Amino acid sequence: MKRIFFLLIFLLFSFGAVIDAQSIKLNQPDEGGLAYVCFELTEDTEVTINGVGAKFGKRYSEPTFLPWILKTTSRELVWEIPDSELEKRDGVFEFSTNKELKAGKYELYLGGASFNLFFNGSDFRSLMGEIFSDENRRFKKRDKSKIYIELEADEGLLKVLDDQTPVKELTEKSFVSFTKVKDYESLEQGFSVKSEVRVKIYGNGEGRDNKMFDLGSIYDQTNMKEVWAMEQSKSEHGGGAKKNRRFNTSVVLKPGDYRAYYFSDDSHSFQEWNEFPPYDPLMWGMILSVDPQDKDKIKPLEELVEAEPIIEFKKVWDDEFITKGIRLEKDTQLKIFCLGEAGHQDMADYGWIYNADTRERVWEMSTKNSVPGGGASKNRKFEGVITLRKGNYIVAYKTDDSHSYEDWNDTPPFRKEMWGITIWAINPGEKSQFTVFNPSDYRNEKALAQIIRVRDDRKYSEIFTIDQDLDVRIYALGEGQGNELYDYGWIENAESGEDIWRMRYKETTHAGGADKNRKFNDVIRLKKGKYRLHYRTDDSHAYGDWNTRPPDDEESYGITVYKEQK
Repeated sequence: MKRIFFLLIFLLFSFGAVIDAQSIKLNQPDEGGLAYVCFELTEDTEVTINGVGAKFGKRYSEPTFLPWILKTTSRELVWEIPDSELEKRDGVFEFSTNKELKAGKYELYLGGASFNLFFNGSDFRSLMGEIFSDENRRFKKRDKSKIYIELEADEGLLKVLDDQTPVKELTEKSFVSFTKVKDYESLEQGFSVKSEVRVKIYGNGEGRDNKMFDLGSIYDQTNMKEVWAMEQSKSEHGGGAKKNRRFNTSVVLKPGDYRAYYFSDDSHSFQEWNEFPPYDPLMWGMILSVDPQDKDKIKPLEELVEAEPIIEFKKVWDDEFITKGIRLEKDTQLKIFCLGEAGHQDMADYGWIYNADTRERVWEMSTKNSVPGGGASKNRKFEGVITLRKGNYIVAYKTDDSHSYEDWNDTPPFRKEMWGITIWAINPGEKSQFTVFNPSDYRNEKALAQIIRVRDDRKYSEIFTIDQDLDVRIYALGEGQGNELYDYGWIENAESGEDIWRMRYKETTHAGGADKNRKFNDVIRLKKGKYRLHYRTDDSHAYGDWNTRPPDDEESYGITVYKEQK
C-alpha cells in the first residue's frame, strides 16, 4: 500500500517538513516562480507521474505552468510532457503517465510564467492586447490553485533529499562554481593552470538577438586577454523561454593565471524568472571542472596579481574629460581595456589615443570595434592589443552627462568599476621604455607658434619666424555653423599685414562632440619670413565654458603651427 507525502514549495523555495513517503507533490508556483524537490530512487523502477498543468497559446507563452524531471549527475532532461501532447492542449489540463527511471538522484520541477511578468510589446496598445487577449481572459486566478505535479514510486524506493544536494555535489567536483545566480550579481574567482589542461564548462545564461545578458567568461590574466565567453551563437536552447541559453563545452588552457567571471543583469535569474525558467535553473551560472586525472593541474589562486597598468582611468563619472601623456622610447605593443556607452549613432562615453605631435588619432573606441559590455545594450567594451610606433601620445577618455559610474540610468556593465580606459604593456619588462607626462605641460618641439586653451571673448596673436621656405602643418579647432566660423584662427605676414592663410568653414571637418566643433588639420607652404599667428573667440562655447558638448581634443582649442614631420 502506498503512503502519500506532500511537499509544498513556493516562489522563494520555502520547504515544508519531509517525512518518509513514496510520493512527492509540488503545488503551483507563483508566476515567474519555480517549485522543485530533489529525490533519489534506490533502484531502477517505474514511477507514476500525474497532475494538472496549464498552457494557453504557444508553449511557454503566457500563462504557462509545466513540470519536468532532471537527472542530477548528468544535468540532462529525462522527462517532460511531450510536444505532441502539448500541441493538443489549450488551457488547464490533466496529465498522467508512467516513466521508467534508473536508480539515482533526480530533481522534480514545476515552473510558471504569466503575461503580467514579461510583456514584450512596444506600446500601450500592444500591452492592452496582451492583457485582454482571449488566452489571458480564459485563464482565471482560481485556475492556479488546480496546478500540481505528483510523482509516486513503490514503497521503499523513493527518498527525498536536501534541496542543496545537486549544488553541493557539483561544487565538490568543480574548481569554479557559480550557481543559483540572482539579479545584479558580479562573481569572480581566480585559478592557476600548472600544465596544459582541458577545462569542461557547464552553465546557463540569458541571451537574445545575438547578445548575452547573463553570462560567464574566462580571462587569461597572464596574457591579458579573454579566452572564452558565453556567446549565444555557441549555445543551445536551455529549455523554457527561448532566451534561456545552455553551454556544455570545453576549452584547452595553457599554463598561467586565470579569472573566471559570471555577471547577471537586473532580471530573469534564479531570484525570479520573468519568462519561463530553464530546465536546469539551479545551474543558472557557470561551473568549471576537469577530469579526475587532471585535478592536480589546477590550483586555487587566493589573490590575482595584476600587471601594473601604464595608464588607468577607472570609475569615471558624468561630464568628465581626462587625459594623460605617454612617451614611448620604441615601437611597443599595448593592451587596452575600455568600457563606454554607445549613443544613438556613435559613442557617448569612450576613449581614444592620438599622436601628441601630429594630433592624429591612432586608435579610438567605436561601435564597430567594440562588443557588448554586459547589462544594458548601450554598454560597450573594447579589449585588444595595438602597436604604437616610438613617439609621444595622449590617452583621452570622456563621458557625456548621463550613464556613468555610480550614476547609471540603465543596467550597468558587468565590470562597472572599469568604466573608463586602462592600458598595460604587453611585456611588463619594458617598463623603462615608458614615460608618463602631463599633456598640459607638453609642447611639441616642432611647434613654431601655439595659441591654445582659448576662452570666450579673447583675441590673441603670436609672432614666429622661419629662415627658409617651409612646409608647415596647421592644427586649429574652432566653432562654426551654417558655413560661418565664430571661433577661428589665421596667419598674416608680420611685415605687410597681408593674410597668408585663414581658417574657413568649408575647409574644416567635424572635431567631435557637438556638430559646431570644427577642425582644420593640413599642410601649407610658407616662404621664408616673419609671420603673426592670430586666434579669436566670440562670447560663448570655448575652452572651460562649453555650452554644449566640447570637441574631442578640447585641450588644443585654438591654433598651433608645426614644422611638418618628415
